[in-house]
Amino acid sequence: MLRIIVVSYLLVNSVAAITDGDEILNSFYNNISSATTNSKCDNVVGDGTGCYECYHCKEDAVEKLVKRKRDKTEFQLFDSTCSTATSICCFSQTQNIFRSNMNCGRNNPEGHPRRVRNSLRSVLPGEYPWRAWIYSNKNGNVPLCAAVYISSDNRALLTPASCVYGHLAEDLRVSFTKDFEESYDVRKVIPHAYYLKETHYYDIAIVALSYEVTLPRWVKQVCLPEVAANYATPCITVSSDDNYSNAIIPQQSNCAVDGVPLDTSFLCTVSPINDYDPEIGGGLMCPEVVVHNLHHTIYGITLYKSGNSSIAVHTNVTYFKDWIHKNLSDLS
Repeated sequence: MLRIIVVSYLLVNSVAAITDGDEILNSFYNNISSATTNSKCDNVVGDGTGCYECYHCKEDAVEKLVKRKRDKTEFQLFDSTCSTATSICCFSQTQNIFRSNMNCGRNNPEGHPRRVRNSLRSVLPGEYPWRAWIYSNKNGNVPLCAAVYISSDNRALLTPASCVYGHLAEDLRVSFTKDFEESYDVRKVIPHAYYLKETHYYDIAIVALSYEVTLPRWVKQVCLPEVAANYATPCITVSSDDNYSNAIIPQQSNCAVDGVPLDTSFLCTVSPINDYDPEIGGGLMCPEVVVHNLHHTIYGITLYKSGNSSIAVHTNVTYFKDWIHKNLSDLS
């Protein structure tokens, strides 16, 4: 992937500052950097303002972003001799999910309905309005696991495949409250095709709810990530008894369970020793301030805690983002 910033200035239409690209574009940048301002042509041809996320137009990522209804802007990048052009397809960063969808990831700090906390670290019902629980119709009292609401358009949730594997859609119900006052039919269960029970590899599934019943207005979707979380990102997990724990994303190269490094399809976090254990199927929520508002992005789905250590292992949501978007598109 290549990221460029396109800005206007007096001598040429615009100049491309490449921060991360391949050899072809690095070579192009070196050429225009060494060229004088007496160039015979504008090195960048095309109209556009603001910051862009850019790719070679032939890359698969371009087709995927177009399918997600992202507006494409095309630039022609010429070398210093004005003889060779490279086509670059760009997408405005303002269209990124975490920037443009102001309805995702907004929590209710006072809960729904409003109430007083039992303790400083207790999580109120409805405080994170994307939290949900999956139940079997055969046992409506104890949830199979937690889940995270990710799409209001498709009424879809993320959960571990280990939670729903082997269950038919008609065997399951979803509730957004733990008292199970209201629950909703499941119309489809989509476990990952490569899920392995023994190792938790590809332990991720999408659960889609029926359209026949109206969901509570306070239920909101969490934000999905576009890129991986940065090292040392502070996040939040919630325990099964509704207490929150602070979790930090460490350098993943340092993560190992029983001495074995984690595969990139997993994500590990570190919490204070003897802190609350995160709920299985619950989300690893990382808050971010966007335009004066606090939004939460889901970077992981909790699978297990590593023994008595402070390490928790999650399904890496960013790793599966293409799989998630494809299945959400198919659900549409």
